[in-house]
Amino acid sequence: MSDHHAHHARGTHHTGPDPRRSMLYACTGVAIAVVIGTFISALIGATLLSFALLGAGVWRACAPRATRAAGIAVRGKWFDVAFYFAAGLAIAILALTYPEALTLR
Repeated sequence: MSDHHAHHARGTHHTGPDPRRSMLYACTGVAIAVVIGTFISALIGATLLSFALLGAGVWRACAPRATRAAGIAVRGKWFDVAFYFAAGLAIAILALTYPEALTLR
């Protein structure tokens, strides 16, 4: 039995794209936003988080699921894009309309 057939027999054969790289990018963006939001400024952290979500939306819209966006693809392409954009815009609006944010301008 070849190695290829052995993988199929054990059920360990993976035919789809590797989601690790896109998951790493997304989690890194969120982690940076959380650290900055915790230790430097909640406004900057929330703004960075919104940028990370908006970036994920653009990435999901542009990259086919079968290639680069495997780790951030959850549902249908346009559902994912709408969700990432809605979440990113909601966080940006909340961050930028917070009373302390208005006094920083």
